[in-house]
Amino acid sequence: MRLQKKIGGTFTALLILFISVSAGTADAESIIATTSWTAAFALAAGAEYVAVLAPAEMLHPSEYELTPADILKLKKADLIIYAGYEVMVGALKESLGIPEEKLLQIETRHDIKTIEQSLMKIGHRLGTVSEAEKNISDITKVIIAGRESLSGAGIVKSSTWVHSFQRPLAGSLGLGFSYAFGPQPLTAVEIAGAGKQEVKLVIDNVHNPVSGPLSAAFPDVKTAVWRNFPEVLSDSALKDVISGNIERLKILYGVE
Repeated sequence: MRLQKKIGGTFTALLILFISVSAGTADAESIIATTSWTAAFALAAGAEYVAVLAPAEMLHPSEYELTPADILKLKKADLIIYAGYEVMVGALKESLGIPEEKLLQIETRHDIKTIEQSLMKIGHRLGTVSEAEKNISDITKVIIAGRESLSGAGIVKSSTWVHSFQRPLAGSLGLGFSYAFGPQPLTAVEIAGAGKQEVKLVIDNVHNPVSGPLSAAFPDVKTAVWRNFPEVLSDSALKDVISGNIERLKILYGVE
């Protein structure tokens, strides 16, 4: 009799646990991000799980085209986070007939102001503002620490050319770049101009690198290749990409 009571109590407890877990799953939003970059912003804003459409290993994730399987997922999603430059945006906003309230557009740049605005926008939508604020603070500290390290090494005083897609982080780090190039290939006039300016540092973009001819013409110019789209997704993916870019510069200049 005592054993039956124990089993009954255990069963009741498990049943309550199952109901509460099921309810939590039902209430949780199904979130889809267009790329690993928009996903990184969502995770930093406090999202617990984000499905990503464009594979992280793609060289040009923004050019990813939707598959029939993607369309089924999008139809079932509660929230779709996108940036606006993706090839799939036309389908998201027009041909698929996805309700506007399921779409959340954010800016994806690695400057402090944009990071704060985008994370707070997602945080307010998901009810995760406190988590977003914490990560904004952590990322800001990484950028400020990076700026201080690079400034101490005199890098900010270098004559620097920066890929246009990497201008936001370069600016946040205080790099006094004299010219922004790309995403189109460098012209002969631009390469000649780099020689006249005696460029010391080039920051290119791994997703569409175009500084090869510049490096070939001036082999003594230091080159760092930065990324925007994370290769690996985690709660710290956004911070990891930024700190990784800073680390590449520090290694290039032997900064501790």
